[in-house]
Amino acid sequence: MKINFKNILATTLLLTAFVQIFAQKAVLDTNSVLIGDQVALKLQVDIKKGLDIRFPLFDKMLIEGIEIVSQTLDTVNQGKTLEKILYITSFDDSLFSIPPIPIVRGLDTLKTNPLKLKVSYFKPDSAFLAAIDTNQTIRIRDIKPIMETPWTLKEFWQRFGNIILIVLFSALIVAAVIYYIIRRRKNKPIFFAPKPQLPPHLIALESLNKLKDEKLWQKGKIKEYYTELTEIVRVYIENRYSIPAMEYTSYQILDALAEIKDLSNENSLHLGKMLSTADLVKFAKLTPLEHENNDALKTAFDFVDITKQIVVETVEQESKIDS
Repeated sequence: MKINFKNILATTLLLTAFVQIFAQKAVLDTNSVLIGDQVALKLQVDIKKGLDIRFPLFDKMLIEGIEIVSQTLDTVNQGKTLEKILYITSFDDSLFSIPPIPIVRGLDTLKTNPLKLKVSYFKPDSAFLAAIDTNQTIRIRDIKPIMETPWTLKEFWQRFGNIILIVLFSALIVAAVIYYIIRRRKNKPIFFAPKPQLPPHLIALESLNKLKDEKLWQKGKIKEYYTELTEIVRVYIENRYSIPAMEYTSYQILDALAEIKDLSNENSLHLGKMLSTADLVKFAKLTPLEHENNDALKTAFDFVDITKQIVVETVEQESKIDS
């Protein structure tokens, strides 16, 4: 008996192709739908023990013009078949060709059969047209006006929130400027009230006593002594009479004090002599005698004591008169 190996090979190839074809398939619920309708595309593949099955990862589009609405995966045929269902739709009037879809099973890549899907507009047939009552009067109605619904807080804020914030911020800035101007005109602090300060004469006397205890001129620091002494007097004059004594020269200070009525000529002369001596020490390197150093400090004490501003406080006392 003569064996035909060519026939055996052809038969084997046919059987293999037959098994491959029926091992997986793609099925549509219907091949013709209207625009916007959904149809189920079922992809089925036989399960083989020990072999993993992987379907393609589908996004929102199956092919151009066909959208995937949702998809599921389950077993059917008593667990012998793995089925993936794609619910698809289209909004184009066209005949779509769905190409074979590859499915990986183990090391093999299987492909489903190609499909056709017709998507078309609705075309009324004779039965549909016959069912229309042509004798019925068709009323043409006006288009209803837009219904107004109350705004929610979220909608109100989305529309006017930025405007409200800008108005509030601008009002805050205006209020701050007005507050600043009013406080400045009244010569009051902007934010916090300053701590109560000692009267100028008490500050000056405290500083003079401290200078006296330092005994600078006794230690040979004559220039430092007169510099600190005149600075104390200048600060006192500035605080007491609002004269910029720290910026004035000695002659300018004396001229400004001459305008003050409650200051005697004798006090001005003693103060002028002290300031003149201090200038000679600081700028001409004069070395005064000991009694001149003491006299300068005494002149400062006397000037502060004579010109100090006394606040008179009246205390009302109730007295009982025995009748």
